[in-house]
Amino acid sequence: MSKTDFYQMHRIIHSAELRELQQAVTDFGGEAHFGTDYTGPGATGHERPVICVNRYHGEGPEDVFINAISVKEGCMDILAETKEYGDEFTLEPSEIEFGHVSFITDAIPDGTDHGEPSIIKTATFTTVSGEWISVNTDDHTWEYQRDADDDETYASGGYQTDDDRPCTVIDYDGCFCLPFAVHDALRRLGYAIDL
Repeated sequence: MSKTDFYQMHRIIHSAELRELQQAVTDFGGEAHFGTDYTGPGATGHERPVICVNRYHGEGPEDVFINAISVKEGCMDILAETKEYGDEFTLEPSEIEFGHVSFITDAIPDGTDHGEPSIIKTATFTTVSGEWISVNTDDHTWEYQRDADDDETYASGGYQTDDDRPCTVIDYDGCFCLPFAVHDALRRLGYAIDL
């Protein structure tokens, strides 16, 4: 039986976000310093982002400030500071909690437009009960088969996102009631559902 490998999807998305962060720093001149009181080279003029990290030798997840990031010869150095005690340390990119890299990227002024990020376009899931789901995030379509051995249980359709909130599904077509497994697959891909 095949099943969704969330850990693998997490690694794909996290790696894509780290590449986007590295590109944003590179486009900004190779270094970015945060904090409105910093006015030297690489000043972003943005407050220090607060993110959650889970350090290898730490006692568990903790919130930290990001003070600066630099990219030299393809390597990214991140200087962080613990929010609770004010200890400064070098943060490994892999220690950043899932979904928190974008908080840093968003704080860097835009340099060059590289188009849409190349993340997952089509994701396929199989549930424990044997349901098969495929979601294409490029053309906003979904496919579903309740029983892999019975073609009569196949359904397909599309979904629509909000113009102001592109990660929020607001409508769908293809069947009277969107199958729960499709609903769940959309949520796993990071969509909010507002039907």
